[in-house]
Amino acid sequence: MENCHQCGAELEKEKPFCTDCGAEVKKKEQVKNGKKIPAWLLGGTFIFLLLLLAGGYFYGKELNNPVKAAERFEQAVSQKDSDEVASILKVKEKQADWLIKEYFQKRDFLQPEMNKLKQQAEDLNTGNLSYQEQAFRMKAEGKEWFVFTTYAVAAEPIYIAVSADKDIELTIDGEKQGSLKRNKEKTFGPFLPGSHKIQARNRGKYTEVKEELTLNSFEVKDKTMRAEFDMSGNQVYIFSNNEDAELYLNGDSTGLKISQASLFGPVPVDGSAKLQAVLGNQKSNIETITGADVNIELLFDEEKMAVGNVDAEKLIIKSIVENHYTSISNGHYKAAYDLFSQSLQSKNKFVKWSGGLKNNFKNEITYMEITEATPESAVVYFTFDSYDTREDGFTQVQTWGGNWHLIYEGGWKLDNPDIKKLGSRVE
Repeated sequence: MENCHQCGAELEKEKPFCTDCGAEVKKKEQVKNGKKIPAWLLGGTFIFLLLLLAGGYFYGKELNNPVKAAERFEQAVSQKDSDEVASILKVKEKQADWLIKEYFQKRDFLQPEMNKLKQQAEDLNTGNLSYQEQAFRMKAEGKEWFVFTTYAVAAEPIYIAVSADKDIELTIDGEKQGSLKRNKEKTFGPFLPGSHKIQARNRGKYTEVKEELTLNSFEVKDKTMRAEFDMSGNQVYIFSNNEDAELYLNGDSTGLKISQASLFGPVPVDGSAKLQAVLGNQKSNIETITGADVNIELLFDEEKMAVGNVDAEKLIIKSIVENHYTSISNGHYKAAYDLFSQSLQSKNKFVKWSGGLKNNFKNEITYMEITEATPESAVVYFTFDSYDTREDGFTQVQTWGGNWHLIYEGGWKLDNPDIKKLGSRVE
């Protein structure tokens, strides 16, 4: 029982005052377990919680350090861990295998990109940000615990735009990409930065043409690289003393007259293709194709041809002049040079002669007439326009005219030019 603090009388339970003297009853301080919490314990608890919070902050900051992410990526590549590389870049494992192979084969290109990535990660840490073009970069992905910015390594996407002058089947880095129609450009990707092998195949009427290009994304500034394929393949120049004759390949008709097949191809040049001209029951010699951009002469027995023999010779003479300039227009300088006589070749060395044609891209004969013709020599008067690219991007068009003197050296050859410039203009 409790007693009144003023008069000492015994207090009644639950009465707020003493029934003897009327003094207010003072209640004892209630403390958990009957004891006060020491001040030092409260202070220690506060410090502990503060240290725990600070430790969590620095741990979270270190966990999301961009430098760590960059180092993790470089380590995965150098250790050939394709699973880890695929996980980091969020790509297929096959692409990761390709990148690792590129890294070890072309370190001169990829190692500097790794160094750029690590430099960017360090800059993010210090806040000293600087921009530079790079194949791999640190990318902010979001917030961790609503406080820390999380970073991941991302690859700059590369695309490849492909076009060809014929229908092709396309393969990039060993993977089939399907077919592509002639003169239609199509873009493929995205691909990882690096060197990509593009292969095109055209199943021609007479042979299969395969072409290959390798494009390196580190050598171009545009994110879209362009692969343009010329699928003309191996071609030959065909001459005959009867242009109405039909051209045969390996005993089968091509459906073309000699006049329609002066430039013929694409054809195999491994010796498996044999050409012949046929007119009725008359047949020319058979020639085997063993090289590209060469001249093939398919000649009939002149005695058997009898009627029209002179006209046939004139057609051949004209075709020599025409094919010379057609070869130059197509960039087949060796084929054009082979139509020179031995004397003319001795006066004009091939390297120097062909070097003077580097800006020429088209030649058009506007008039041609044979003014003299004997079994040993001939003279052709003609005019033509030449088209050359200028340094300022415009085209220099020049008109020429004069005579080509030809001689017969087992076949008609261009021997002596007497040609002058008649005019010039810029387009």
